[in-house]
Amino acid sequence: MSRVYNFSAGPAVLPEEVLQEAADEMMDYKGCGMSVMEMSHRSKVFDKIIKDYMKYVIEYYPEMKEWDVANEIVANKMFREKFGEEYIAEYMRWMHDINPDIDVLYNEASHWNVDFFDRLDMLKRVGAWDDMDKLGLQLHFNGSIVTPVEMINLYDKLVNEYGVNKLIATEYSTGALADEK
Repeated sequence: MSRVYNFSAGPAVLPEEVLQEAADEMMDYKGCGMSVMEMSHRSKVFDKIIKDYMKYVIEYYPEMKEWDVANEIVANKMFREKFGEEYIAEYMRWMHDINPDIDVLYNEASHWNVDFFDRLDMLKRVGAWDDMDKLGLQLHFNGSIVTPVEMINLYDKLVNEYGVNKLIATEYSTGALADEK
């Protein structure tokens, strides 16, 4: 069979040896007798995969000063049910262990949703709060712009009731409002 090279989605050609290694490990990851998809998320092999990835990122991006460890996994109910909420705290601790100089943050987009404070409470309950250096708020105002007073009230609550001492705006975007079209 001749190889097809797909450039329409960007350079998407992998070396054949990489594809062969992936194929071999699909049935037996590094000699452990099962694929990554089959192994326990609490196994030493799986933990090593996650830690090695974190080390890889730090090694190849040494200028990185912040690490958003838990953004999607905190919001993803299916992940929390499968792996357990405590795993989020482990991720944060691992990053501090791998690079004590990096700031670990929880970066949230849904701070105007009702369950935002439930998520913060969960982070405290499982011990992840202790390893979180900053709270990032994604500022995506796509038709749901709040008033400056509402924003200040949110910030006050985070500082005064939750003890957040480093609060940062991590992303910003805005969509057209109905009267701006």
